[in-house]
Amino acid sequence: GKHISNIIPLSDGEKIINAIGVYDFDSDKYITTFTKNGMVKRTKLIDYKVLRYNKPIKAINLKDDDMVVDVTISDLSNVFISTSLGYGLWYDINEVPVVGIKAAGVKAISLKDDYVVSGILFDVASEYLTILTDKGTAKRMRLTELEKTSRAKRGILLMKTIKSNPSKIIKAYIINSKNQIG
Repeated sequence: GKHISNIIPLSDGEKIINAIGVYDFDSDKYITTFTKNGMVKRTKLIDYKVLRYNKPIKAINLKDDDMVVDVTISDLSNVFISTSLGYGLWYDINEVPVVGIKAAGVKAISLKDDYVVSGILFDVASEYLTILTDKGTAKRMRLTELEKTSRAKRGILLMKTIKSNPSKIIKAYIINSKNQIG
């Protein structure tokens, strides 16, 4: 039979959340990492260029129970963060300082008994924010209904919550009307 091998060794409790194909580490792009507890880190792609690819390098220092929820490679300048309890925050990527691979991140969004489910970099030409909930429902809203503010705020409520049976957001996407979600 076919043998599947690990590309990199994973420690206990560690899982892969994204794989990004890189053809040119010298291109002017950034890796932006978002964590569950509301941190964000932006590092130049070139900083991830290593001599040996068989051992992992640490991409972000995490505190306590924090974990990475989204990682993107992008040169887009708008950030949108969504939380489980339905908050969304839109701001400019330039509010996130570019730091080296060893540095920690900065606060992406202010949380209250909540956690981040999505961190997205997007183009304003995209028309819609689409949110999916744990109750199997989805909601789509025009970006023009949302306001761009600044980093580390709480954000705005993206959906009404029903106290007796609250929905939680599991993922958010920013796409135009021609995209499909699978």
